[in-house]
Amino acid sequence: MIKRILILFYSINVIWAINAYPGLITVQQPDGSVIECYVKGDEWANWHETTDGWSIAINEDDVWMYAEGINGRLLIPGNRVVGQDAPPLYIRKTFNTHTRASSYS
Repeated sequence: MIKRILILFYSINVIWAINAYPGLITVQQPDGSVIECYVKGDEWANWHETTDGWSIAINEDDVWMYAEGINGRLLIPGNRVVGQDAPPLYIRKTFNTHTRASSYS
């Protein structure tokens, strides 16, 4: 009985997830350059995309990079800097945390 109540409670939490802000936001690179992007997903799983649909992630140096993979629920920043380098053409656009990583390898 307790297990059913916990499953019901968890299901209700997932159903009531709040969507990410739908408008355009700006993020800043450490060099001061500004990137316009969207936040996609909801409060449980979210990611950032450029205005032309490329998924981006911030690396350990706080630099926004084009995402090149997924590790669990996190995007993996690649080696191309958003706003300076061209997006990686060997991957598809729009990584997201609901997509299985194996579909991009």
